Amino acid sequence: MSKSELSTNGEAFEGETLTHSPQFAQRVSSWVERRLRALADESE
Repeated sequence: MSKSELSTNGEAFEGETLTHSPQFAQRVSSWVERRLRALADESE
């Protein structure tokens, strides 16, 4: 698989990984929440 194929299929692959790993999805979403909160605090 070439690099362009990888980047094109990145989203599909990512979604597959998250679907197969709920723990990973939870970790990512909680990390995203923390990042968003930190950014919101900084911008005030």
